[in-house]
Amino acid sequence: MVYEIKQLMAGIEEIGEVTGAGLIGEGGDFTKHKTIAEITKLAGLDLFEVSSGKHKGSRHISKRGRPLMRKLLFYAAINVVREGCLP
Repeated sequence: MVYEIKQLMAGIEEIGEVTGAGLIGEGGDFTKHKTIAEITKLAGLDLFEVSSGKHKGSRHISKRGRPLMRKLLFYAAINVVREGCLP
């Protein structure tokens, strides 16, 4: 299973071996999660808002997940944007 995930991440050239290994280490077996929302919550990237009565608060990421996973995803996204590999 880890070998398949490693091959998948190797297909994205902008994600290096260290970042890929860190994501696998932090996320574990991604196939255990049924939806992308579960992985998003694991990383702490899910949205929350503080609302009360008529007041509707603004939405922010919860940051309740794994901080290292968020950091690795941020660096991976920066590398993809920097290298210009977006479709």
